[in-house]
Amino acid sequence: MEDLLSSYRKFAKMEGNPETINLNEFREYVKAEIPTYLESKDPHLLENTMASLDVDKDGELQYKEFFSFITQYIVASYNANNKVHRYSINGS
Repeated sequence: MEDLLSSYRKFAKMEGNPETINLNEFREYVKAEIPTYLESKDPHLLENTMASLDVDKDGELQYKEFFSFITQYIVASYNANNKVHRYSINGS
């Protein structure tokens, strides 16, 4: 958990408000920490993701909003991997 907080702080202080992550910082975070997220064919993926996470619509992610993304990503990754694993066990 401390690593996640340290990573958030590292990217948050790249530009502007050191307590929040803007779109450019979010882009840099994703490129550095979860590059597979960028494999989507949607050219607006990061903008749309950030807009959906930005509950207060201030154009920046507070830690709680950012953590929501991390949680959603982990759950989606787990579900995707679990489906692959389930199919391989059954031989399908």
